[in-house]
Amino acid sequence: MVDKFTIAGNDISQYSIVYHEDAKYVENNYYAADALRKYINIATGTNLRIGTEQTTEHKIEFVDVTTIPGLEEELYIENYKYEVVDGDLYIYGTRRGATYSVYEIAEDYLGYRFYSDDFVYMNDARVVDIPEGTVSERTPALEFRYTRQSFGH
Repeated sequence: MVDKFTIAGNDISQYSIVYHEDAKYVENNYYAADALRKYINIATGTNLRIGTEQTTEHKIEFVDVTTIPGLEEELYIENYKYEVVDGDLYIYGTRRGATYSVYEIAEDYLGYRFYSDDFVYMNDARVVDIPEGTVSERTPALEFRYTRQSFGH
């Protein structure tokens, strides 16, 4: 387990996870928020609240990308961005992008590795921080591919 996980020096227990219920990608954002809650809980023992309102001093917010002109088109389906501003973590993604950002945070900061549909927990670090001013923008190296199976004759 991680002994101490902080964002901008603030203990993770000071955070709640926020999503917008009227966002275009609300289902995707909620799924990503729940995955982040799960990975943080396993790594630290802290179970963050997920909701549509901030209930703690700091927040991890899944931003409605349609409220920022041009961002939805820029991110497309797969791309994502996250940043730490004034102690809060903001995550921007459309369909799969929000979830991909959660996987990156889980890998880069919490020590997870995703080799299949399950995960491996490998963290050796005892104290982890996502520093103030962090900005990460990514386009996945391999986009999700649709497959089709047929059981017809």
